[in-house]
Amino acid sequence: MAATIGARLFDSVKRALKTDDFECSFWTDSSTVLTWIKRQNPWSKLVNNRVTEIRKHTTSENWLHIPGDQNPAPYCSEGVDPNNFSTPSGGKDQLI
Repeated sequence: MAATIGARLFDSVKRALKTDDFECSFWTDSSTVLTWIKRQNPWSKLVNNRVTEIRKHTTSENWLHIPGDQNPAPYCSEGVDPNNFSTPSGGKDQLI
């Protein structure tokens, strides 16, 4: 679901800026989601609907994998000051 929300948000930003002239990278620590997005397999109806929407707004090349221990996304809900944190493996710098 998070990948779908990210794709929808990207589409909303492009429409608000009235441009298609920029690229965006999407990072996921889910190898399953990455496989769904990058492969053309006959997924279940729910997965297929989500993947179809993601592909409508992005390309599979936009999607990249980050190991879970390097993903800074969980810190957003933990109240961590973004100026004073780092992940154990340095994931913050990788995404900037």
